[in-house]
Order: sequence, then C-alpha cells, then structure tokens
Amino acid sequence: MEEKKQGKTLVVALVLFILTTLVACGYIVYDKVLTKDNNTKEVNTKKEDTKELDINSRLVQSLYRKVKPAGEEGDCRLGWNYDEHHEFGADDFNASSAKEEIKMRIVSQNLLENEKEEYPCDDSAKNISNINIPGRINECTGKYSDNSIGAEPRSYYKYYNKDYIEAVYKDIFGSDAKLDTSVPLETDGFGIESYYYVNELNQYILYPVEGGGTCGPDGYSEKLLKAEKKNGSIKIYANWIYKHYGKKANDEINYDDEKVTKTRVVYTFKLEDDGAYSFVSRVREK
Repeated sequence: MEEKKQGKTLVVALVLFILTTLVACGYIVYDKVLTKDNNTKEVNTKKEDTKELDINSRLVQSLYRKVKPAGEEGDCRLGWNYDEHHEFGADDFNASSAKEEIKMRIVSQNLLENEKEEYPCDDSAKNISNINIPGRINECTGKYSDNSIGAEPRSYYKYYNKDYIEAVYKDIFGSDAKLDTSVPLETDGFGIESYYYVNELNQYILYPVEGGGTCGPDGYSEKLLKAEKKNGSIKIYANWIYKHYGKKANDEINYDDEKVTKTRVVYTFKLEDDGAYSFVSRVREK
C-alpha cells in the first residue's frame, strides 16, 4: 500500500514538474520572442508615425490643387469656396458636417472644361423649359447671352453629365460619399452661374442669373508651408494671408496703411481602402 502511495506521489510530482516547465517555457517565448516582436512593431510604428513630405511632390500638389482656395491670387474672392456667408473668408471646413453647397463649390473647381457639353435648344430640350427655378434665366428662352449688351442670345444650353459630377465628388470626398443632386453647383464667386440637376436628362444644366459684382482692394493669398504623412493620413500646412487696406478721409485707398493677418490652416486627407486619399478637413490650426 505504501508503495502505491509513493508511486502516485511521484506521478503527481512529475505532472506538476512538466506543467511548470511548459509554463516557464511559454513565458520565455512570450517575453523574448513575442514581446520583442511587438516592441519592434511599436518602434516601426513610431518611425512611420511622422514623415516629412516634399510640398512640391506630385502627391502633395495633386491633393492641394483639388481643395485649395478658389480664385485668383490676391483677388478678394480667393477662398469663396470655403466661406459659408460669401464674405470670402477662411471658414473652418469639415467634410463630415459641411453644408453641401460648400462641398459643391470645391467640386466646381475640379471640373474640366472639356467635360462641359453644349446641346441645341430645340424640341429635344423641352424638358428644361419646365424646370421651376424661381429667378433663374433659362438659356433656351433667348433671354440670356454671353454679353449682356449687344450679343445674340445663345441657341444652346450648357451642361455636365451627372455621372461625371458624381465621379469628381467621390474622388474628393471618398468612394462612400453621397452626392445630393438637389444642391446646385455654383461655379463662380458671385453666384451668377450655377448648374442645376435635371432628373429627366440626368444632367446639370447651367442656369445663369442676371447680376454681377465687384470686390474691394482687400486681398487674399495662401502659401504652402509643409506637409506630413502620419499613419495613413496626410496633413498639409499653409499660411492663409489676408491683406486689409484702410481708407483716407476722402475715401481713396490708402495702400500705405496696409495690415496683414496670417492664419495657419491645416488640410487633412485620409487614406482609403482603394489606396486613394479623401479630403477630411481644412481648419485653422489651434
């Protein structure tokens, strides 16, 4: 009986020894191999976390050209595509919460001229004449011409195909972005020319309005500063420069009294699953 007990004790001790050895080996493997591997990954992640990009590189320039402020350098209308109140300012923009009118202005600056088409104003264009857009001039009525004085009315209408507009929209804001066809496509800083979607034709038709506008001597410009790549996102930094000119007592422009305000802005793009970058935001740096 005593021998049986000793035998059982030895078996239990042997099993415990084996289990202890396995646990110890497992810990060593985890500590020396897996932990080391994880640490290596962390180090690699840190190395990839921030990478300076050449602001003149094809990648940075192609992204910036899509979303930069619209308008001529120095023009007071520069940046109208980011100004909700149409005062040509530099409002913060977040694609997830921005109004569609603002997003469509960004789309408008990416449209190619050779994608704009013309179609005769004959019976095949009858669908346009029934579109109810108050205050708009239908080009096919003959009331609108390229020059408001002394020019013959157009005998055609201009349009973009909806599929093309949607492709540009998704190229900027991501493949999952949804185009809202109820929002017009404004293509200038004064709101004189806008394209409206006509469902029957599946086209964005140009409906100009009578009017015009001028802006004062205040000028805007933007200068790229740097670009960085951080874990699947790209940030482009720029100085948004606003030049304000005062006036003399006789209302003449006083260029000697120039005031310059510089605001640093950050453009952010994220990497999509298809390898392309979508536009996330343009905000003032805090």
